[in-house]
Formats: sequence, structure tokens, C-alpha cells
Amino acid sequence: MLRRLRLTSFRCHTSLELEDLGPRVLLTGANGRGKTTLLESVGLLARLRSFRTKALRDCTQHGAEGWRVEGAWADEAGPVRLGMVWRGNGRELEVDGRADSTVNEFWGRAMAVVAHGGDTVILEGGSAERRAGFDLLLAEIEPSRLGDLRQLREVVSNDRPFCEIRVPRAMSGKPGPRGSGSWRKGCSRRDKSWRKFFYLIWKRLTGGSPRVQKN
Repeated sequence: MLRRLRLTSFRCHTSLELEDLGPRVLLTGANGRGKTTLLESVGLLARLRSFRTKALRDCTQHGAEGWRVEGAWADEAGPVRLGMVWRGNGRELEVDGRADSTVNEFWGRAMAVVAHGGDTVILEGGSAERRAGFDLLLAEIEPSRLGDLRQLREVVSNDRPFCEIRVPRAMSGKPGPRGSGSWRKGCSRRDKSWRKFFYLIWKRLTGGSPRVQKN
């Protein structure tokens, strides 16, 4: 449960601190006073991204050099303090006051569910958008899967260069085994990466190694 929230130079809030938050919080106020901004700040600590903009610099209050968002949670996993800082050249993460924390240390510590209109991309978006949406959903449900999903993204991103670079050499019609050999080498490296990833997924799901059946 979120117990405290502090914003500094974050959009319309120069300095704001909410303390002793309970299980139910009702936000009231006129339009443009920063209610959605409060929800956005909680979403940043939960998802490491804003549901209102793709550029974190857009959250900076006019005239400021950066912004800071801090939240304190208390739940069955124990208390934790999370912070995100933007200084113009990138973001920094803090866990329990320790700067330079990693994404793996930060992710999943903010016990919050973020739901907004942009989530319909899972149903209405393109294939890449749907895949990214489901990856994010899985990482939120089971934070321990974040490492596997990041490895999958690395494997997928390496797949295209293998095909784009080596296919023209293999299909160019030049004599000799060099082109086809390069193509086989690229596919072999790619397939090994895929096999390694799915082996890790299988092991995580079943607790054992996959069995290969030969007909």
C-alpha cells in the first residue's frame, strides 16, 4: 500500500508531499490542478514509464532542470522507498535511498496496478505493440520474469541483422561455399540463442529440463 508520495518540479507541482495515505484515497479538485499528475507519478514508479508521454523530459516543470518523484510502500513484502530522478540527461533510480539502483532491483517493488486507455493497444495495436503490451503485462504480474523478457528482446533484435546481412550474400549467386557457409553460421548462432532462451523459460515454468522425444 502506498503510504507517502512526494513530487518535486513534476509538471504543475513545484513541491508536493502526501503523507499517511490509507487504503482508499479520493482525489478532488478543479480541472488542471494536477490530479492526473498524481496518478501519473505513481504509474512512473510502478511501470518506469508515463501513460501520458513517451519522453520523460516532458514531465519537467517549466523553468526547472529536472524532476523527482518519491514513493513509500508498506505491504506484506516489507516497507520500501522508491525514487525516480530526471536531470535532463537521463533517469536515475533509487531504492531505499540508494542511488544508481538497477531496473531489476526497482521493478515490481511498487505494488500498484496501472490501467489507462493506452492499454487497449494489446487488442487494437500492431503486432509489435501487442507483443510489447503483453510483455509489460507479464512483467507486472510476475516481476521475476523481467530478466527472461529482456533476454527475449535481445534475441529478437539480433535475429534481423543475421538475416538482413547474410541472406544477400547467400542468395547473390556467387560461386563458392563462402556465402552459404556464412548464412548457415548466422542461422546456427540465431538458433542457439533461441534454444537457450526457450530452455530458460521451460526450466522456469517446470523446474526441470525439457525432454526430447525421438520417433
